[in-house]
Amino acid sequence: MIDSEIKELITQIANKPYIENVKELLHELNFEFMDTDYWNFPIFPWQHPSHKKYQWMVRRYRQNKSILFDFRLMVGIRFLDYRSPKIILYAAKAGYLDEIRKPWKVPVEVNAKKKKIPLTFPDEMSIQDRIDWRKMHKKHSSGKSLSKNEKDYYFKFKPLIGNLDKEFDHL
Repeated sequence: MIDSEIKELITQIANKPYIENVKELLHELNFEFMDTDYWNFPIFPWQHPSHKKYQWMVRRYRQNKSILFDFRLMVGIRFLDYRSPKIILYAAKAGYLDEIRKPWKVPVEVNAKKKKIPLTFPDEMSIQDRIDWRKMHKKHSSGKSLSKNEKDYYFKFKPLIGNLDKEFDHL
């Protein structure tokens, strides 16, 4: 059912140590993530309830001036809401093929208790004014002194900035 090209690709995927390496390999082979929200074909894997949260890569190729997709092999990787260690391989003709377990090179931990709350600026502040104010705030917070003009500007807008009492690492 599966041709030798697909079997060789599956072997290459299985030999990669990390999921990031698998994604790099697939990008080199013209695989792209495809938005599956608007596809409604019964053969595709995202119709299966346990596979709906995966992001699917399909090979893209050109024929004349058209861009076409090769659905002989679809690769599912879940990384948006949860980084799953599973890679799902699905062939259009053969159906579900296999799951390959690979670790992520850099695990991401999300701590909901340490959620960063963005600063809220008054509407009359331009983007450049906001950038300047952040620089002055960073300078003031680190203990460096502000010039007279900077002090006037900084303390003029300080009471108008929302969420300033929260802890920020990204200022």
